[in-house]
Amino acid sequence: MTQDDGLEAYFNAARTTAPAPSAALLERIAQDAIAAQAPAPALAPPPDAPQPGWLSQLWQGLGGWPAFGGLATATMAGVWIGVYPPSTVAFAAESYFGSESDAYIIDLSPDGAFDLAEEAL
Repeated sequence: MTQDDGLEAYFNAARTTAPAPSAALLERIAQDAIAAQAPAPALAPPPDAPQPGWLSQLWQGLGGWPAFGGLATATMAGVWIGVYPPSTVAFAAESYFGSESDAYIIDLSPDGAFDLAEEAL
């Protein structure tokens, strides 16, 4: 037998029955914790986000950098072809629109088609 055998009965009793704290003790502990806690700072409302301008809205509406990269490339290609057209473009345009001597045949009057329709009746 060791010296601890006499205390073993008390240890077993303490392990099986733990005393519950009283409600008054728990209330005092909660009040002390609330009193020791730092007060919460007042939260300021978040600032209003600035509204984007019309140019920024246009930029985002067209697609941003990728779209404007393609738009700038197409614009520069159009200016380049317009200023220095290759001979094939000039030949294709001339064959499509006809030669310059036949330009007097084109009637730009909007009523010309109606006159032809009335004469057919």
